[in-house]
Amino acid sequence: MKKEHTLLAESCRLACAVNDAAPEERTAEGGFTCASAPRMKRIFSGLMLLMSVFALICLSGCTATTAEYDQDYADEAVTSYVEWMLSMDEETLEGMLEYPTSALDEDELIQYEGLQTYYNILDEIGAYAGSYGDYTYKNSSDEVIVNVTAEGTKRTFTIELIFDVDQGYFFLTSISCTADYSLGEKLVAAAQNTVIGVVIVFIVLILILIILSQLHRIDMAIDAVTGWFTKRKAAKAAKQSGQQTGNAPAPSGVTAPAGQPAAATPASAEDYIDDTELVAVIAAAIAASEGTAPDGFVVRSIRRSDKWKRGK
Repeated sequence: MKKEHTLLAESCRLACAVNDAAPEERTAEGGFTCASAPRMKRIFSGLMLLMSVFALICLSGCTATTAEYDQDYADEAVTSYVEWMLSMDEETLEGMLEYPTSALDEDELIQYEGLQTYYNILDEIGAYAGSYGDYTYKNSSDEVIVNVTAEGTKRTFTIELIFDVDQGYFFLTSISCTADYSLGEKLVAAAQNTVIGVVIVFIVLILILIILSQLHRIDMAIDAVTGWFTKRKAAKAAKQSGQQTGNAPAPSGVTAPAGQPAAATPASAEDYIDDTELVAVIAAAIAASEGTAPDGFVVRSIRRSDKWKRGK
């Protein structure tokens, strides 16, 4: 007993030394009290409070409630839906799925969607082989998820049913079917998707490189098309301007100088002949008859005349 008192006294001395406090008095049992005792008590109380809160949180998580129902009733409900679905062959499913969804209520629409998922995997699983496994239940506070593995002629598949539980009664909210694949098949499918993705990326990159390498040709093509339209527009404007000039009347009150022939009136568009060689020949003939150089006058227009025919 004395040894225990001695240990308590030494502990008190150490606590006082850590807190830079001196023992105030010796107790009747030979121990000491110090000024740091209230502080240590507060620290200890705080730690205990934290531990209590942590324990309450853990207990609240562990004591979460789950839906309460009768297991036999649950098995019967699941069996009725599973056997109803598996009893349909492909032809029956096609007939059921032709029914218009607009005429279905909420419960019938859930069953319709389940049949649709079953029909979509028929090519992968084959026909129903006639057996299915045990039910696997996953419970929550107000919901139950049931998984059933069934045998197909090609592979197994899983039927998942989700029920809302209200006062022990099951209400179907979802039903679906998925084909089961082995780990090797999943890895092969993942590799194929990866390869396809990489190939698509490289094809897009190659197309981008081709487009970038041909940008100068594209610019040249654009410039050529633009130039063609510009030339066409300019030629059209020049043609319109020439027609207006040829059809304009001669200025009144203007006479030709003496010794020079009067300028002929402009010809109409029908009588005007735009032929450079013909103009040169006529100009040379007139110059020879007049005894002058061809550059001493200008031939402005040429008109067809019927005098030669009448003279004959």
